[in-house]
Amino acid sequence: MKKRSPRRRRGEVKEEEVVATATKLFREKGYHGTSMQDIGDAVGVPKGSLYQHIESKEALLFRIIGEGLEWTTSQIEAIGASPSTPVEKLKNAIRHHVNATATQRDVVGVLLEDAKHLSGARKRSVVRQQERYEEVIERILTDGIQDGQFRPCDVKIISFAILGMCNWIYRWYDVGGRLKEEQIAQILTDFVLRSIGLRSSEADQDSSLLVLSEDRTP
Repeated sequence: MKKRSPRRRRGEVKEEEVVATATKLFREKGYHGTSMQDIGDAVGVPKGSLYQHIESKEALLFRIIGEGLEWTTSQIEAIGASPSTPVEKLKNAIRHHVNATATQRDVVGVLLEDAKHLSGARKRSVVRQQERYEEVIERILTDGIQDGQFRPCDVKIISFAILGMCNWIYRWYDVGGRLKEEQIAQILTDFVLRSIGLRSSEADQDSSLLVLSEDRTP
């Protein structure tokens, strides 16, 4: 039998709690596998009471994804607009992405697995936020090529590779595992910089963790 939280008074439930609970359930059961009844049971209120906080399940999904994307996109845009070199910007961008993915795994998982269920203006909004993020990475790569710091490459494909590599952390990262998120970010940063042709002497500054032990558990 499904376990329910004790029933609570209507005013005791905060909107942020509904969002956090829905995030966890969407991550565990998927968007279509989670009903408003499930969310109400987990929070401890009748399903109908949830509509005081959110207009629909899709609106709830959009809020989870939109708020997460807006925060991380504003951070990456700040990195892109900084006066640092393309190399430093790329390092900082990867560190930021790894940190965001490792610390917000539920939100990232919902974004990557359930954003496809959004429709209309909500879907267009999320796609545009993702494009903003991708444009920053592409611009960093383009500037690095023009400055001679990176070798010529297809910046769109490389940006997709970087984002895919960092995004996938949500599937395997273990907060209690062998490596901390900062160490993982350093390993991935070194891998990317070597792959796009950074001079060895510069890449060596971040290479101490590139070779891992036989223990494959992150």
